[in-house]
Amino acid sequence: MEKKSFYDLSEEEQLKLQLADIKPVPALRWSCSRQRAKDILTRQYKLAVAERLNEPTLVLEGAVTVTPLMEHVLDTAAEFLTTPQRHTGLAFCGDVGLGKSTLMRAIQKTNNELHDSRQTPTEEYVGLHIVSYKDLCASVKNDSKFHAIRSAPALCIDDLARESFDVKLYGNTLKPAAEVIEYRYQRALPLFITTNLAPVQFAEAYGEHIADRMREMMTPILFKDQKSYRQL
Repeated sequence: MEKKSFYDLSEEEQLKLQLADIKPVPALRWSCSRQRAKDILTRQYKLAVAERLNEPTLVLEGAVTVTPLMEHVLDTAAEFLTTPQRHTGLAFCGDVGLGKSTLMRAIQKTNNELHDSRQTPTEEYVGLHIVSYKDLCASVKNDSKFHAIRSAPALCIDDLARESFDVKLYGNTLKPAAEVIEYRYQRALPLFITTNLAPVQFAEAYGEHIADRMREMMTPILFKDQKSYRQL
């Protein structure tokens, strides 16, 4: 029997073939309880704070405390990362020195720790790559490096700022962050950011089109009413 071409198939048959070609995109989700995730994340956060302050003994001495706000943030992040979600990532928004970047490093280390201790060896590992906004902008001069960053299984752009300075390449003005956001949106790839911008400022900084992508991709978590740990 002669094989039908795609266009000779019924609409239902065409749809089934197209759906079969869609590869599921792995989400950054942890297959453990929310409480276990929060416990490990809290420990890794305290270690990251001590490392940032270059005082590793602070953790052993119990000097690294978790504020009520950070307690809420850790709980929210643990819940997000252990349950199915519509969004693919988180947007940590707030002033400098409140622990946004430190928390992302703790999430990265928790992700690695849970992978190393996973009970199901076949469980797919989704690595989390963290790149600073400054390094992202510098990477556009190297096509392979920029592509590796934007296509990472899970990505965090740390310290995302307004694209207030132009990135020039061969006379063209580039907007690396906007390109990465659009690329990952089209492919449903997990994206996290830390930024001093408030969610209401996304449109002003990147335009309504990209801001809409950001709102659809990420759950915002606001850091406010907390003293900077750099002033402790």
